[in-house]
Amino acid sequence: MAPLEVFTHHPDWFGEQAAVPPGFTGETYFPADHVWVGCCVSRFGLAYNPDVLKRLGASVPQRWDDLADPKLIGAVALADPTKSGSVARAFELVVQDQMQRALANAGPDLEKAKAEGWDNGMRLILKMGANSRYFTDSASKVPHDIGQGDAAAGMCIDFYGRSYHQELMRPDGTSRVDWRSPIGGATLSADPVAVLKGAPHAEIAQAFVEFVLSPEGQTLWSGKPGTPGGPKTHALHRSPIRRDVYTPEILANSINPEGNPYTDGGTITYDKELTGKTFNTLRNIVKIACIDSHEEMKHAWKAMKAAGFPEEAMPAFCNVSAISYEKVGKGDPVLDGSDPLKAAAKAAELGEWFRANYRMAEQLAKQAPLTSTTR
Repeated sequence: MAPLEVFTHHPDWFGEQAAVPPGFTGETYFPADHVWVGCCVSRFGLAYNPDVLKRLGASVPQRWDDLADPKLIGAVALADPTKSGSVARAFELVVQDQMQRALANAGPDLEKAKAEGWDNGMRLILKMGANSRYFTDSASKVPHDIGQGDAAAGMCIDFYGRSYHQELMRPDGTSRVDWRSPIGGATLSADPVAVLKGAPHAEIAQAFVEFVLSPEGQTLWSGKPGTPGGPKTHALHRSPIRRDVYTPEILANSINPEGNPYTDGGTITYDKELTGKTFNTLRNIVKIACIDSHEEMKHAWKAMKAAGFPEEAMPAFCNVSAISYEKVGKGDPVLDGSDPLKAAAKAAELGEWFRANYRMAEQLAKQAPLTSTTR
């Protein structure tokens, strides 16, 4: 990639105190060699249908934890993290949230807190998976099905949530799809733009990047169609990366109800040291434990709910000892390795281990006396 000329033409646009910071919430917005730069920001969050939640007696989700509410059994929409890097990062942040919460309340043994937080995150993912209707290959299916009333809530990137919120808005201003950032569970990542070396129209490409980063280009991302500085006909539902365009005057014409993502809270500062090496391992674990074993997982969860979530069954369902932080916290060299036969064998072995746990949990739930406990 070619160095971007916008950094030399407008050096005042970039810096810790400038419109475009080097990074935020642990995410990088431009590298030191200036070969790419973020042009807008986005984050994963919670899309939900208020009407379906009311029908199910469930509260509006505030954190990732709320997708594990047993009232949402069969009503959570999730995407397959092996098909999307951004979805995989969202699952990673589910775990990061739990780890950082454990560390915030930790005593002197920080390693123990990391391990406990990791286990909490993995157990949460199992419960979310048990509540899910499916793990779709298409991330846009999540807000679509929520809007149709086929699902109550799910993990969804902000601009999909906003688009469906606007598309399904009623005359009274309410919508069949709402979206919010999970408290302490999302980072604000940048969507980059770059110019290829040797591009046939490099001068035009460099000028385009400069326009996209200009105040005029930035207001197009979030402006309402037909408003000053906004798009003519179609809203883009994106959040500008420039901090100086979040003024009251510009926000008055913004189509994004959250306002300023830099100040609205709900974010987490990504710590690469905690989970950075587990990115591929984690997406493989979700596939093995939740997607490939979904039928056994759902049967166990339904049996446990019917029995009032007996204490005898929960340890079997939530057994994550085979994927502890000690074992996979630095990544799994076999699952992530270059030998597909060894990776497939390890996945098959781990998958059967999870399915055996789910079958045991189902059996224990059916044998247990009925309780009124929910988890």
